[in-house]
Amino acid sequence: MDSIGREEEAGNSPDGPHIAAARDVEASAMSDLAATIALARAEFGIRCFWNTPVLVDPRDDARLVADRLRRYGGRRGWDVAACIDKAVAATAGPVQWR
Repeated sequence: MDSIGREEEAGNSPDGPHIAAARDVEASAMSDLAATIALARAEFGIRCFWNTPVLVDPRDDARLVADRLRRYGGRRGWDVAACIDKAVAATAGPVQWR
């Protein structure tokens, strides 16, 4: 068996442990963000999201949800929007310059 097969068998990514760990952190942060958005939609319902599409990218959806919560959600909506903004910032990752 070659070295790549052993790495995959051992659960290590061929890209290296640091890149694999970063991918796992990003995936868990994205799932946390999606769960926060779902809870906000369930809690505030039609009052805030009466004309809001569900977007494919959770980060774009989160920005839209946070905007609606600030606009129509009252003080509690403002607090939930702040939590959503923190979750979006956690999923942003490092800035890459071109």
